[in-house]
Amino acid sequence: MEPSAQTETQQYHLLELKENRNHIFELQTRTNCTVPISLELLLAITPTSQGQRVANGIELLQLANIALGQGADPYAKECGLMPVFTGGFHYEVWVAAQVRMRKAQAQSDYDGYTWGWITKDFVRHEPGRATKANPAEVIGAWGQVTRKGQTEPFYHEVFLDEVKKETKKTKADGTVSKGGSWDRMPISMLAKVIRDQTHKFAYADKMGNLNTEDELRAYNALPAPVCNTPTRENRRRPAQDVTVRDAEPVSDTEGSTEADDTGTAQEDNYITYLQLLLRFTEMTGLHGQAETAEKKFREVAAFILCVEEEEVDSPEKFTPDMLSHIARELEQNGVPQL
Repeated sequence: MEPSAQTETQQYHLLELKENRNHIFELQTRTNCTVPISLELLLAITPTSQGQRVANGIELLQLANIALGQGADPYAKECGLMPVFTGGFHYEVWVAAQVRMRKAQAQSDYDGYTWGWITKDFVRHEPGRATKANPAEVIGAWGQVTRKGQTEPFYHEVFLDEVKKETKKTKADGTVSKGGSWDRMPISMLAKVIRDQTHKFAYADKMGNLNTEDELRAYNALPAPVCNTPTRENRRRPAQDVTVRDAEPVSDTEGSTEADDTGTAQEDNYITYLQLLLRFTEMTGLHGQAETAEKKFREVAAFILCVEEEEVDSPEKFTPDMLSHIARELEQNGVPQL
């Protein structure tokens, strides 16, 4: 299939997925297998953290886009969604290292890869059979990818103490387990890391959004950023004695008090159904159209939460966590085009 025709096909299928979660399209994998993909199937294979929500429609569409666009088979664990807590709980798409390798090597200007060891004396050894490095002295590896038309190769280094994972565990009886691949064959694992990272570095313009599970785990381990600014909902006066049908949008400063500005006007940080509906009305410009705004809001909410509209057809069916999640999606990604 020609690249342009393939892109058009991808766009068609993603549109189908966006409008119908049960729509199934076929993905031709690199192993000449044909696998079905739909939002429901992707949701079924996505792990969840205890007590957290499942992946929503937007996150599942992002995964479908990567799977289709990169030819990555989610059932063969070439891509998937990972729960991430840094920056607020959400799901991020990950891809396997071989997916990035395939993408780099498929570029028309790809012109080869070489690599070698770095030893304790900080000598960068010759690649391949020419190396004189003693494996016991290896502390790192170097690699470079050459692109046609570029005067210099893209050079990268990785050191063992930066990437090695300690997987040995002490059992209850005092014995130590054998550990994983990093404990049993660290040099071989280092060679895999330098190969993958060098190709990503060389084609950063093509792979800026393709992260592996290890990279996302490292990101997940970072401490959450601290923000002292009161949340948007805490800068508003909580609505009282107002029905959803009669509610009108208010500005950020209307009715604010000193207590509101310090974030003490509410007992918690949860946004209410009415507050979120008012914010949604502002974003969509549906002022004075309360019934239309509420209907549209529930359609968007169902899409974001990846549920049927009947499950959110009344304010009572929205939990505080659901409302907070919808608010975050609207703030970060805007109103999705359904």
